[in-house]
Amino acid sequence: MRKIDLRPYKIKVNVRGGVLDRILSTPGVMEAIKKSWPSNAVNNLQFGKETEDEFKVKESIVSILFSRDQRMNDEEYWNRGMLKKKIEECKKDVIKLEEKEYQTIKSAFSSFQGFANLGTNGIEFVRRIREAKEYDPNKDEKKKG
Repeated sequence: MRKIDLRPYKIKVNVRGGVLDRILSTPGVMEAIKKSWPSNAVNNLQFGKETEDEFKVKESIVSILFSRDQRMNDEEYWNRGMLKKKIEECKKDVIKLEEKEYQTIKSAFSSFQGFANLGTNGIEFVRRIREAKEYDPNKDEKKKG
């Protein structure tokens, strides 16, 4: 069996760049936005501003399980649906998975082609899956008793 840490973690996100910067630098555009948007939204439109956000591990695992990169028959689709439910319903910081469930996640990660879109923010995410700790429920229960 394996354990995966599902807690979200902090990441740095560049909220804007490229074409949007050019549009917002057009004379009059920022003034129009300031009139119609809440001030906190306008403050986040600073040029090239980096902000902190959370990387949502649970949601990301589920997303990869069903990404377009995945090829699966009806049985695999059903099994991933059950695994999705287990992940989403987990109320603890760490989920305990049977080896088959863990291998399903590893297989989905191996097929997924979108990691480059995460930049360096996904490194911790991938580490948590690749380095999921093995555990023996019988030994863990003996320690508690």
